[in-house]
Amino acid sequence: MNVFRASNCFIIALTYSSQSEWVKNVLAAGGCELRTRGKNYQLSAPKVVRDPTRQRFPIPVRVVLRIVGADEYMELSKA
Repeated sequence: MNVFRASNCFIIALTYSSQSEWVKNVLAAGGCELRTRGKNYQLSAPKVVRDPTRQRFPIPVRVVLRIVGADEYMELSKA
């Protein structure tokens, strides 16, 4: 999973599209718990964003996402 911290939120590249079961589950639940780098975060207000430019990701990640055809990400706010 490609998870990146942004200002007061996290973004997750949806390499298997927004139709993945885990994405649907997080949207239905209205959030989730994320464990990354030894810390737990309660995340809320999930939204799926389509961005063909992939500008919110580091350049090397943009290249890979372009190659695999992934242009969606999920944004989640820190609760």
